[in-house]
Amino acid sequence: ACTENIKQPMQCTIVDINGRLVYSSNKTTQPPYFTQDVDCNFLAKGMYVVQLITEKEVLSKKFIKH
Repeated sequence: ACTENIKQPMQCTIVDINGRLVYSSNKTTQPPYFTQDVDCNFLAKGMYVVQLITEKEVLSKKFIKH
């Protein structure tokens, strides 16, 4: 059996530059792909970090809201 086809829980979070959580969502994903649209209109201008968190890893990426 291929474990890549097992659905996995994933959390998507966005934190501001001060480390405050401004968005959080829990989803179930089917590897190897995960997509989620997040409306960032509520965010103030500035730098943020989006994180995708699974049982095996944490992926982080900075982005700037203009």
